[in-house]
Amino acid sequence: SVACGVLGDEVAQKVLVADMGSYPGYDGSLTPNGKVTVSFNDDDTFTFSYDVMGLKGDCMGCGIHIHAGTSCATADDPKGHGWNSVVVQDLWTTAGGATYKSDSTGHANGYFSLTNGFGYEANVH
Repeated sequence: SVACGVLGDEVAQKVLVADMGSYPGYDGSLTPNGKVTVSFNDDDTFTFSYDVMGLKGDCMGCGIHIHAGTSCATADDPKGHGWNSVVVQDLWTTAGGATYKSDSTGHANGYFSLTNGFGYEANVH
């Protein structure tokens, strides 16, 4: 015998992905585009990963958030930061760690861990 393993249930990944673009109503010179991936753990904490270009260059500690809205069609649709105020305070802040750092070309690539008090299902927008 050379190998052994125990069969078990497949682990389902709880991952949400968003294709990023300009904020509704934004008419400035920046052209953000890229992807955000939110990977949930069993305790409803998550890893928020981002790979976005077209941002302001050399931006340190700039904010990035999940919003409460369900659309980006109009400026009113994203709404405010998305968090469960019964469970946690708003951690979509600099102090909460919800920030990115862009390089001189406006490219930001990284991740942070957080919870917004909602599980996977409640974060699907």
